[in-house]
Amino acid sequence: MTILFADVAGSTTLYEKMGDNVAQQMIGRCLKFMTEICHQHDGVLVKNIGDEILCRFDSALDCVRAISKIQSDLQEEVELSNGKLRIRAGMNTGPAILDENDVFGDAVNVAARMAGIAQESQVLCTSETINALGDDHNISFRQLDSLLVKGKQAKINVYEVLWDSDDVDITAFFSAQELLEQTQEWKVNLTCGSKRMQINKSQPNAVVGRSDQCDFVVPSPHASRQHAKLISRWGKLVLVDQSTNGTYVKFESGVEMFIRREELPLTENGIISLGIPSAQNPRDVLFFNYENRFSEVT
Repeated sequence: MTILFADVAGSTTLYEKMGDNVAQQMIGRCLKFMTEICHQHDGVLVKNIGDEILCRFDSALDCVRAISKIQSDLQEEVELSNGKLRIRAGMNTGPAILDENDVFGDAVNVAARMAGIAQESQVLCTSETINALGDDHNISFRQLDSLLVKGKQAKINVYEVLWDSDDVDITAFFSAQELLEQTQEWKVNLTCGSKRMQINKSQPNAVVGRSDQCDFVVPSPHASRQHAKLISRWGKLVLVDQSTNGTYVKFESGVEMFIRREELPLTENGIISLGIPSAQNPRDVLFFNYENRFSEVT
């Protein structure tokens, strides 16, 4: 089946600006409007989740046509709502478990991720949905990129459904992912004490912290149990701090930076120190060193 999540974008701001009663009426009318169109295209409403609907379709084409009509016909609804309502949606096609009227499974989870990364007035789907459309359709779409979404080990090919045929102001997409795949694979060597590890295409991330479950265990009392993540992104290493005390990074140029609950691209070789500056922590530090660095990708 094909799973559709569609919600009202910016509903929190809508409640704040319009007031609870007016916003609730507007959102309720919008949800009813979306549900009716899904029914017209043989969709089944599974449930409402706040300002969002979850529907299932036996046909991927019916699902795409339904959400396209919702987006296009919503323009009239927007005028009645002082231009405040916008919809974002996500779809995925695959096997799912039907339990009474509820649905479960990987296909549902991925559809929810597509809706979660969609912007207002945008409809995103996976390659599974595009492939399920068949050849006999007039749906316009473009591939965006391959993304690693939460809960999935492999990257997912993401497509945008171009529901507005009159929209000529569409940004031409250039895939940095394709460039990376055509270039020699980059690597980052990580060293902490006697432990060594390499971030590369087959091992795209690592976790550092005090917990024994981390890839790099740092027994320092200043380190959190799951202190930080090191992830590969567009040809460079990115440090994601999720700690209490923050993380210090000293680059080989001599510059030392501090981050806490934020991300930092590691653009050159250097040292990572958890919780305290590296000068005060000479033993429990993590060294990172690039190999085959992409100089043309920034």
